[in-house]
Amino acid sequence: MSMAVDVERRTVLLVEDDADLAETLRGLLVDEGYDVVTAANGLEALNVLQTAAETPALIVLDLMLPVMSGWEFMDVVRSDARFSEIPVIITTATQATAPEGAQRYFQKPLKLEALLDAVSTHTERQ
Repeated sequence: MSMAVDVERRTVLLVEDDADLAETLRGLLVDEGYDVVTAANGLEALNVLQTAAETPALIVLDLMLPVMSGWEFMDVVRSDARFSEIPVIITTATQATAPEGAQRYFQKPLKLEALLDAVSTHTERQ
């Protein structure tokens, strides 16, 4: 009997290097009832995934990150069976195409209502 299902379903890993935007998005997600774990780059996000007690229900990922980019992070996550099924929503200021395996793609500046709707859709599937 697992008591962690609801918590796991509602946890979002937010990977964003812009501290102001990360705090804004974290606040919005918390207000919507999500538990939010933040990381400022792909390497930090990988560490969060590998050490977290619960696997997040969703990853919101910026592509342009220091240390390890969103593309590099996606390559590692999609090749690891523990994390390959976690839905990923991409946010980016570039005109780049989304990495393979991403569920949604949002161009910055973000339309927050659309982003929150996508987060809700992909966390409820769990």
